[in-house]
Amino acid sequence: MTEWTLTPGAQIKRTELHKRYGGRRQGGIAPSNGSPNVLIFTAPSGQQYGYLYDGRQPDGCFHYTGEGQRGDQQLKQGNRALAEHQETNKSVRVFLGASDKVTYVGQFRLDQNKPFYKADAPDVNNEMREVIVFRLRPVGDCNWALLPTAEEFLQERRTNVQEVDPENRATEQFTTSAIAERTAERREATLISEYLEFRRLSGLPKLCRLRIKPVGEALSLYTDLYDPQTRLIIEAKGTVTRDAIRMAVGQLLDYRRFVEQPYKLAVLLPETPRRDLSEYLDSNDVNIIAPTNDGRFETVPVAVIRRPSAA
Repeated sequence: MTEWTLTPGAQIKRTELHKRYGGRRQGGIAPSNGSPNVLIFTAPSGQQYGYLYDGRQPDGCFHYTGEGQRGDQQLKQGNRALAEHQETNKSVRVFLGASDKVTYVGQFRLDQNKPFYKADAPDVNNEMREVIVFRLRPVGDCNWALLPTAEEFLQERRTNVQEVDPENRATEQFTTSAIAERTAERREATLISEYLEFRRLSGLPKLCRLRIKPVGEALSLYTDLYDPQTRLIIEAKGTVTRDAIRMAVGQLLDYRRFVEQPYKLAVLLPETPRRDLSEYLDSNDVNIIAPTNDGRFETVPVAVIRRPSAA
């Protein structure tokens, strides 16, 4: 059996590492049948798979999200090998990097009091799921400082904002009833299609959407529509209920942070809402776009919605 000779900070090609100590050559967790080791690989690229918790945490542990890119993670295969490493007398060896050359950080073991916890995170398809996050404590001569903090793992140089085709109907995810959510999305999609067709027939400039990836966030934000010429951000809602209006305002205020000023805000609705909700939109400088009786769409500026003064 090959004796472990790597010291913390040493670099090695991953192919050579597995040749010496065994373990599968792909994936983040590589339990070995040829040596008493479970090899762990961590890299910032894991963010795209929803590994939001990886990194050094203030509790003195290295938090490491288990394997499985789609659906809820289970305690099987590599996850099980890591969870049971003390019972099977295997050492956990952590490496920074996932391919080509990797850097050996040192030996770790699962925290005895709380070896792991479960959390919500998006999978590779941006679908929310349950992940297993292991809590690993350094053992002996371990170069703990080689591991970035969780915040450093998620760091990006800048927020990414892209214009995308309005036909791209990717959506943000909210914890709502699945049936209610699908119904709302259908109503909004129909309303958006009707508005885009009206603009096309009227010879108005083509609209797009914005896909916004804030710094340190795993999920992107999507505006419903965006006019790059006037910097008008539009959020569509299929109903004029108070909940729908309030959600629209919250989303618009979130999006506007990423649009160069001067920007404009508008909510696309199936009808003009009642006075109190119209005044609420007015107080947040949000215009109303709604269809008219003749099938056209009318933009109602916030200045038109002012509450009349008392006589």
